[in-house]
Amino acid sequence: LYETIAREARMDTLTNLYNRRYFTQQLETTFEQYKQSVLTLILINFDDFKLYNELYGSNDGDELLKAFANILKTVISSKGIIGRYSGKEFCICLPLCSTEEAEEIVSDIRERLSNILNQSGETTKRFLTFSAGISSYPASASSMNQLLTYANMAVYAGKKSGKNKTIVYSDHKHEVETNALSYANIEAIGHEYSSTIYAL
Repeated sequence: LYETIAREARMDTLTNLYNRRYFTQQLETTFEQYKQSVLTLILINFDDFKLYNELYGSNDGDELLKAFANILKTVISSKGIIGRYSGKEFCICLPLCSTEEAEEIVSDIRERLSNILNQSGETTKRFLTFSAGISSYPASASSMNQLLTYANMAVYAGKKSGKNKTIVYSDHKHEVETNALSYANIEAIGHEYSSTIYAL
């Protein structure tokens, strides 16, 4: 019983990945361990996942999230730590990994997701994509909090500039900061009026 409770405290029950709280703890430990080296963070956020759930139902959406978690486990294997950061968001911590290697990893993940969607037989499902943000220590971030913040800003910038993109924070610093701020403002307005829009 203790082992079950301890596991549930660490893991996301749907995807069997680390939950946000435990992933953050592991990230802190890993950051301290590799403080004299290189550490890269990838944040992946599905584009229009709410629409996907509305079209195909939450059960189908859950199955897709589980399949995507399996893709991440296959691609990352023992190279890093994976967590489900929020409902449609995943985080990957990669010690000793450059931003170029991280971009290749994201490209592999994107291709595998596309293959799963193509095999489903539903051509309309192919619209589902994700935006990815990459930040690296010490190239662009000087702390763990900056790693997370910059990866998050890069994701927002990717969504603002057309979605289905991978943005490296250090490569697009000014653009990322401008787009992230703009996207945050748009998102805030959207939340404010969403209940009225759905009612209509």
